[in-house]
Amino acid sequence: MLRKVRHEDYFTILGVRRSAGNEQVQIAYSSLAFRFEPSKVDFDLRRSFMDELAEISDALEDAWAVLGDHALRQTYIESTTRV
Repeated sequence: MLRKVRHEDYFTILGVRRSAGNEQVQIAYSSLAFRFEPSKVDFDLRRSFMDELAEISDALEDAWAVLGDHALRQTYIESTTRV
């Protein structure tokens, strides 16, 4: 089920609107990255869900890499709004 997270819309992954400013995107990324940081998760849960936590972390990093860069963000928006 989590494997489809990598294919979700980057705005959806970070929980921000398409009109969100760079600061809002950064705050959302930082908050989620902190929340799912393996060292912040209970040890037993971390052991049980290490692959899932890594996948979530990868998806968050991908979203931030694209949405945090103005040029990449514009290209991404253009490519996802084409009909």
